[in-house]
Amino acid sequence: MASEADTARSASNPVQDGQGQGGAAALARPASEAGTRLQWGAASRSDVVIECRGLSKTYRDFWGRQKVRALKALDLQVFRGEVFGLLGPNGSGKTTTIKLLLGLLFPTSGEARVLGCESLDIRKNERIGYLPEESYLYKFLDAAETLDFYGRLFDMPASVRRARVEELIERVGLAWARRRPVREYSKGMSR
Repeated sequence: MASEADTARSASNPVQDGQGQGGAAALARPASEAGTRLQWGAASRSDVVIECRGLSKTYRDFWGRQKVRALKALDLQVFRGEVFGLLGPNGSGKTTTIKLLLGLLFPTSGEARVLGCESLDIRKNERIGYLPEESYLYKFLDAAETLDFYGRLFDMPASVRRARVEELIERVGLAWARRRPVREYSKGMSR
C-alpha cells in the first residue's frame, strides 16, 4: 500500500529546503481541487502524460561534492487535456524540472515518465517541443544549415530534409534571411 507521502500531491513540497536552495516549484491543481489526494496508478496509464515520483536533482561540483539542491522529492501527475503551469520564484526548480522531464539532465534520485516513456528515453522527444530561454544555435551556420543539421540528428533522409528545410523557412518568414549567419539574427528570429 502506498504511504501518505507517496499519495499526497506535491503542492505542499517546500520551496525552501532549509539550505536556501529550491525545492519543488509551486505545483498545485486549481484551488477547487486543493487537498485532492493523488493515487499512483489510479488513473488509466494512457491518461497520465507527465508523472514524477520522488524526483530530485542535486548539482555537484567538480569533485562530486553536493553543491546545490535544485529539486527535492517532486511527486507530480499531469493528465491528458489538462492545462498545467509551473510557477515559482527564481531557484525553485522550474527549469531543472523541465530539463529532467526532457532527459537533458539525469536525476539524482526518483523517476519521471513523459508520454508513457522514461524521461531519459529519447523516443518521447519526437512528440515534444522545447524552446529554451537562450538560443543554442551554432552561430556560424545559416538558417538552412541549422535546420539541416537538426534533421540529420534525427536521421531524417536527405530528400525529406531538403523539402522540410524549405517548408520551415517559408513558414516562419525567414526566406529573406535564409543565408545570413545565425549570429546576425535577432532573438526573435533565432527562436
